[in-house]
Amino acid sequence: MPRLTAQQRERALGMLEMGATHDHVAQTLGCHRVTVSRLVQRYRQTGQTTDRPRTGRPRVTTPREDRYLRTLHLRNRFLTVTSSAALALGRRVSRHTVTRRLRAFGIRAYRPFRGQRLTQAHRQRRLEWEVVPYGMGSVMVWGGICGEQKTPLVIVNGNLTARRTCGTLLIVVFGAVNIPQQTVKNSLTPSKKNGGTFHLLTSDD
Repeated sequence: MPRLTAQQRERALGMLEMGATHDHVAQTLGCHRVTVSRLVQRYRQTGQTTDRPRTGRPRVTTPREDRYLRTLHLRNRFLTVTSSAALALGRRVSRHTVTRRLRAFGIRAYRPFRGQRLTQAHRQRRLEWEVVPYGMGSVMVWGGICGEQKTPLVIVNGNLTARRTCGTLLIVVFGAVNIPQQTVKNSLTPSKKNGGTFHLLTSDD
């Protein structure tokens, strides 16, 4: 049975003052006569029709247990709420309770990202993109990040060996970010340039 609203409670008291019986008021408002009797009793004791303060449901966890849950999840970021709710406190509590305690400390759960699975149409489009600009076969692209700078992409034609990487590729790439070639040469093992070509991929390509 729904509870009486504040307007219905005032209306019930007004009907009683006009001489209506408890049964008539209960029938008019759609409630039990005991509800009307308790409303009258509360008004005589407190002079108000509002509900009395309630203590509410007692907390399932103590403040100390709340801090323990926080420390536990900060130490193990892969720990799930379900497992900690069942085992952490030595007794089973609701996972929703653990979630609310963690949110109070600013800890929220995040699901790992799962990329979209490639369909056959996706694979076919990737093959078409690879064939149209560069012909058949795979393409080797190399780039790097140094501090707050990043290098352009370099398309490597042929096999990329250690000698080619140290002897030519790094000089091409770091030269694009204004790092002196002599600095790069001094930090690398001297090597001979062997076969293969490099193409610096710019925004115009």
